[in-house]
Amino acid sequence: MSAFRTLLRKETVQLLRSKSALATATLLPSLLLLFAPLSLLATLVDVDQKGWVSVLPANFNPPRGLVGMERDSSVIVRFMLASLVSMGGLVVPAVAASYTMVSERESRTLELLAALPVTIRQVLTAKLGVILAMSTAVTSAMLALDVAVVLRLQMASVGYALSLFPLLVAALLYSTASALLISLLARDFRTANQMGGALLGPTTVVAVWVLAFGPPGAPAVLILAAIFLAAAALALYVALRVVTFERLLR
Repeated sequence: MSAFRTLLRKETVQLLRSKSALATATLLPSLLLLFAPLSLLATLVDVDQKGWVSVLPANFNPPRGLVGMERDSSVIVRFMLASLVSMGGLVVPAVAASYTMVSERESRTLELLAALPVTIRQVLTAKLGVILAMSTAVTSAMLALDVAVVLRLQMASVGYALSLFPLLVAALLYSTASALLISLLARDFRTANQMGGALLGPTTVVAVWVLAFGPPGAPAVLILAAIFLAAAALALYVALRVVTFERLLR
């Protein structure tokens, strides 16, 4: 246990000293969880105040999750906010984890860990645990600000607002677990980024589809969170089945 605590301290210090990883953990969520949703809210509030008529055709039939969007801007707010929360949770830990693990492999510092009295699972748990903790702290604080504004403007119910937090955590878990798998397969940081991007696209499409065509409100958000959790468990299971120090060091 003392060796594992040492690993946690080492990973925490290393992550805090990595300017690239810290920039990833702050700039990306700032864009996805602060700038984008708050800009959207400001725009839609202005539209409501001016009483603009919807430009959608009269016979427009929106998907199940967007019913009423032609007359109620809060429907668009809820859909876009859940989509941005998913994207923020998917992007942040994946890039940070790939950077720290692949760059450490390239610098050959992982070889030093192989000589310590720790298991490979302890090494990976410490690395990804620190990344997940930092990502959760940063993104949750930003989401809390969005939720406060949305509730203040009465564009969502308390239940819907609270459902966004499980969605964020589930997306972070899936992203972190998939980053583990990618880091085991990629030989360098560029390859890891390419693999992560290839995985992000289809996942984002699935998230938008569930939110658009799923049941309106919090149920769709919770269904998407459950999908992310199932995918995270699968990625983690596959990664831990094949992980060895040899594969990590190659």
